Amino acid sequence: MLSNNNFLNIYGLIYLFSLLFPTVGLGQHAWERVYGDSIGECASEVEQTKDGGYIILGNNHDKTTSNHDIYLVKTAANGDTLWTRTYDKTAYDAGNSIEQTTDGGYLILGKRQVETGDNQFNSRMYLIKTNSNGDTLWTRTYASFSSISSDEVGFSIQQTADGGFILLGGINNNSIGICLLKIDTLGTVLWKKKYSRNRMYWVSEGVVQETSDSGYIVSISCLASDPVLQNSYLGVLYKFDVNGNEVWNTTYDPSKKTRLYDVKETIDGGFIVARSTLFLGTYSPDVNQGIIDKLDANGRLIWSKNTIGIPLSLDLTSNGGFICTGFVDGGNLESQLFIQKLDASGNSLLERIYGGAGRDVGSSIRAVSNGGFIVAGETTSHGNGDLDLYVILVDSAGIYLAGTIQGNIFQDLDLNCISTTGDIDLEGIVVQASLNNTNLNYYGTTDSLGHYEIPCQWGRYSISIPQLHPYYSFHCPQNILMDTVGFNDTVNFPLEATILCPVMHVDASVSILRKTAPSTYGIQYCNHGTVDGQNVSIEVDIDPFLTIHSFSIPPISQVGNTYTFNVGTVGIGECGTIDVAVQVDSSAILGQTHCVEVHISPDSLCLPHSWTGMILEAQGTCQNDSVFFRIENLSTTSTTIPRNYWVFEDDIIMRTGTVNVPNGGDTMIAISAAPRKFYRIEVEQEAGIPWVVADPIASAFVEGCVPDNNGEFNVGLPNLYPNGHAPTFMAIDCRENGGAFDPNNKIAKPVGYASNHYIKMNQYIDYQINFQNTGTDTAFQVILIDTLSTYLDVSTIQMTTASHPYTWQLKDNGVLEVRFENIMLPDSFVNEAASHGFVKFRIWQKENNPIGTVIYNFADIYFDQNDPIRTNTTDHEIGLNFYTITIAPPAVETETIVSAFPNPFTDCVTIQVEGKKYQALTLVVYDLMGHQVAAAFDHDTNKIQLKRNRLNTGVYLFKLVGEGKPICSGKIVAQ
Repeated sequence: MLSNNNFLNIYGLIYLFSLLFPTVGLGQHAWERVYGDSIGECASEVEQTKDGGYIILGNNHDKTTSNHDIYLVKTAANGDTLWTRTYDKTAYDAGNSIEQTTDGGYLILGKRQVETGDNQFNSRMYLIKTNSNGDTLWTRTYASFSSISSDEVGFSIQQTADGGFILLGGINNNSIGICLLKIDTLGTVLWKKKYSRNRMYWVSEGVVQETSDSGYIVSISCLASDPVLQNSYLGVLYKFDVNGNEVWNTTYDPSKKTRLYDVKETIDGGFIVARSTLFLGTYSPDVNQGIIDKLDANGRLIWSKNTIGIPLSLDLTSNGGFICTGFVDGGNLESQLFIQKLDASGNSLLERIYGGAGRDVGSSIRAVSNGGFIVAGETTSHGNGDLDLYVILVDSAGIYLAGTIQGNIFQDLDLNCISTTGDIDLEGIVVQASLNNTNLNYYGTTDSLGHYEIPCQWGRYSISIPQLHPYYSFHCPQNILMDTVGFNDTVNFPLEATILCPVMHVDASVSILRKTAPSTYGIQYCNHGTVDGQNVSIEVDIDPFLTIHSFSIPPISQVGNTYTFNVGTVGIGECGTIDVAVQVDSSAILGQTHCVEVHISPDSLCLPHSWTGMILEAQGTCQNDSVFFRIENLSTTSTTIPRNYWVFEDDIIMRTGTVNVPNGGDTMIAISAAPRKFYRIEVEQEAGIPWVVADPIASAFVEGCVPDNNGEFNVGLPNLYPNGHAPTFMAIDCRENGGAFDPNNKIAKPVGYASNHYIKMNQYIDYQINFQNTGTDTAFQVILIDTLSTYLDVSTIQMTTASHPYTWQLKDNGVLEVRFENIMLPDSFVNEAASHGFVKFRIWQKENNPIGTVIYNFADIYFDQNDPIRTNTTDHEIGLNFYTITIAPPAVETETIVSAFPNPFTDCVTIQVEGKKYQALTLVVYDLMGHQVAAAFDHDTNKIQLKRNRLNTGVYLFKLVGEGKPICSGKIVAQ
């Protein structure tokens, strides 16, 4: 990963101050904000205040102390924080509803835990009165409505026409029910009423609103106590008169697990209700369906309309319609905030979805004075990575990103700081716009003309190219402060090539490998350097179990399974593809892994570097019943440094040690292979080696060295681990062959270790989205939408290869969009082999994600105008020391006579076992420091000969292994 943050700063950081109006005629400012710090915050309710700003009531929860407190945020009209308050930090409190009072202060209703005797704690309705700055003036804790041991909570408060307030509460544990309190401006109770029903158990939420006849409408949800309907929600709607007497009620069918979230009186005297109910699926699991109900003044249903998500809050619009917000459930603790607008008849006028890759929920929505809507809720997609308070102000069309930052990025050949004829447009560069004083970043990418666009909200931005290649620099000093009132602001990046060098990228992948049908590898190459790549060639090493059907361009040579392709000149920013059609050989077992390795030249590194130049490469081979790992030092001039290595048997570390490989030389590590087992080695590279040269580790694996009696071996293990090929000029794609498969899926490499899919901190991830047209006609367009996790560094994304020509861009806070236009993808009934496609990309984690962080990822696939198909969700957990290590001393054969002769030796030594022949015999030699320095093997023999080669004069230890079992250990002397 490129770690330098290339902000324009005097040289130059661009500050962009944009007064961007979503609707010029109305002058609506739209924005998005995240409030909170390292502890978890969420919003309960939002209201527009008399000064045009907003008051947001929420709660915070500190996981380290288990404190739960009421949290209040006051903002200006533009979303800037004016002040925050946290109340009663010593108690367990929660705030559910807020109302601004006539004096400019606020009343906050919720609950507070109090001691009720004998170390027993129960909650009580709790009311806080503040001044206009949020300072507490007085509090009220209302006494129990039933027994001392009951839990009581305040759900909703509203100021009434007579200047007082109506409060709704819930009573749990004993004498279950709800209560209404009418209070004056000092919190004194004027009257209170308690109500209960059969089958009511544990009231979970409720809303009260004064009606036009001075009565009240109340919606509640509670768990049903009916033993047949255990864990089923019961939704009840009440109408009360001015004195709290019940006029009528409507109870929803408890078998449908109905929850009522909000209710409002409509302009015709009826009511609008936001709810969810269990939808009994015929072909799929039961799911909750969001619904908006319109009722008449007596609670009779007029119409009922489904919503795109679960509606937690609603409000009336100025034209007699309705607006609601809530969440669209994505599974795996993921959801997206939605807004949906309906007309007076329930027809959907507007549907918008907001948020990122985590959990985003809209808890409260209100129409505001400028014709737009304010929404408050919670997010894990933005902010500090934990739960944060999330607020967006949208215009009447539901838009909050109404402005655009745009510009061009180009190689400024004449160094005049403007784009002129001959300058080179640069494609695929990520641009980041950071909203000052927030954690919000918006992204754009340059197209083939070097142009980028970033939709954004009102605010001041820092514009940067976070991952600019070090061969480029900013040579035009800029320190720009822009005040605009238009829709578009322009920021161009003229770049100077300070190092003239090609940067060749190559990668290979395939959607699926099968014995029954051919598959096509897509090999994509690009030049991201500052000059043309000359005499470019690509070597492709094909797995021996893959039968080649065809090449899109003919190779110029073949040596064994390695094919060389002459590409010629590749211009700056130019890309190309080579397709190789293959089929898995019938001799391969199901699930076996097949690797295709590619290498592009030139592969020179033109940057100065601080590491000594040592580059280790690992290779694995199987000989009889032994696995040999060859560690080669590719450098001829570096300072040799002992490096640690780890050998895995399946998913367990079975051996550790160090190797000291001489310049231009190699070292062999031998392993006695057990039946079915998989073997892998990891060798650490020299510290500080650039990622463009090599991964921090060199690795190799051998699968199926010793099959069992049925010819089978353990499969599915190679991709658990990183493959150790980070450089852009080489890549390896290892893929298991398969039978049945999900045609539209998401895969990630490394898969990760154990069931938690552990990976190391800062490990990059290769994602691939596979798709197949299983419809009944040709697909003309395929669009992939991947909302990237907030734990991934969006700016580091590298698009590496794909099955068909495509374009891509980053959008919003980190949404990847890949478009296959005019793909003409045949359906699987017409041409199954050609009905597949894929795209592959690499992305790094954010630096130093905490241990225990879980990274989820999925994608939505759109075929033409059809509804999207959602892939599976991949997951990785950041771990530490998660490998299992089992290193045990092996058993040694007894009563075996072994001789070594001549010993001491000059040229070679023979190790011989008396009276027994072995199908496979392996000799491993170590120096006195325990470093392996030589190895040899033979078969169908009782002796093995070791040539001296580069062994220095001295004493060496040896271990003799026959057919996978240790025979003996001893000493030999070279003289």
